[in-house]
Amino acid sequence: MPDSIKNIFFALLFFPFWGTSQQNALDSLQQELAHHATKDSIRAGLLIKIAGEMTYSNPKDAFPFVEEAIAISTTTDWSKGESYALRQQGNLHYVMGDDLAALDAYQKAQHLAQTIGDKALEASLLSNIGNIFADLKQYDRALENYEAYLNSARALGNIPDEIKALSNMAIIYNDTERFEDGVKYLERALKLSKQEENDLFIAAITNNLALAYRKLG
Repeated sequence: MPDSIKNIFFALLFFPFWGTSQQNALDSLQQELAHHATKDSIRAGLLIKIAGEMTYSNPKDAFPFVEEAIAISTTTDWSKGESYALRQQGNLHYVMGDDLAALDAYQKAQHLAQTIGDKALEASLLSNIGNIFADLKQYDRALENYEAYLNSARALGNIPDEIKALSNMAIIYNDTERFEDGVKYLERALKLSKQEENDLFIAAITNNLALAYRKLG
């Protein structure tokens, strides 16, 4: 969705910054991995973290790490590790612009998270899946997943995720010219952001609301 409302929200909340600290973290993880050859959950976890650190700087070269993590998790019946590895695989596909491959990985991960009862992981995956459907302009399916994400966030008492879910739904409503609904959800998100005293969220949502009000007329 190239809409300016989405651009402001995600630029403020999710723009990745790659620098010396990230490179140091990656170097440290790779050193740990070199000293842990045993194919167990520890190695799988390190592989997932390494792939995560490489997501924005070098996603193409991160795939072998996440693929090994999936293989180890599958072989050792570590479903939680497999779910996290699949999510990371989805992240790599997403940043490389392959929405369908990302969707496949996220849905597999979401199914596993649901099976093992990892509510927090499942919630994050519902958000990711919603993002993919939004990019594909399948807005009804995007809203369905964002609504599930919102309900999960509320059940977990995770207010930042509740704010993100409300904001994501507002983006869909604005993109589909349901401006009154968009404003309503952004106002709810802004109220929660002020309760949390989250200046970053407040700034992003205030900008989005200004744009939404102009569209509402």
